[in-house]
Amino acid sequence: ELAGTMFDGAFGLTGVLDATGVPRIDGTVKITRANVGKALFEAANFDIADGTLDFDMKLAAAGGSQHAMVSSLNGQGRLAVRDGTVKGFDLQSVSDRLKNLDRTLDFLSLFGSAMSGGTTRFTSLDGTIRIDKGIVRTNDLRMVANAGRGEAKGFVDLPGWNMDIKARFRLTELANAPTFGADLTGPPDQPDVKVDYAALQRFLI
Repeated sequence: ELAGTMFDGAFGLTGVLDATGVPRIDGTVKITRANVGKALFEAANFDIADGTLDFDMKLAAAGGSQHAMVSSLNGQGRLAVRDGTVKGFDLQSVSDRLKNLDRTLDFLSLFGSAMSGGTTRFTSLDGTIRIDKGIVRTNDLRMVANAGRGEAKGFVDLPGWNMDIKARFRLTELANAPTFGADLTGPPDQPDVKVDYAALQRFLI
């Protein structure tokens, strides 16, 4: 059992390392009220910039190398971030531009920049996580932000260093507006972000 402080919060680790044959690790990690500071992945264009994190995960892995252990990694857990900022898109800017329907063309031309830069403040970001053979999956990641709500699901393949996450957003200040999406694919630290706002475009027209 290990316990200590981490990013202004507390962490606890309980587990067993069996190295009599092929090394095997079984354990549980719990982090409470940590200052996120940096994202789970230090991505250049998508990042959780700050917030208070609660996280717990049960993990198991076995292998004769770091790559073998990551490839065998299994587990399940949950995360919750409160009062944070996500970097990479600006939901408030999208909402503000959509309110001005007299400048539809201006909105459409600037929508891409709002979803490929800027920051969004959120009150909560919650989700459960399952890991199978090094592939991290979530089907219920939910964010409540100042100007909207978001849901995401998909996977991050740690051994293959690849990801495919699909996110959908709804603007709460404009109840009649349809949802729009963003797909993140490729390396987790440098994902390719594609925004789908066709339904929103049809709504404006």
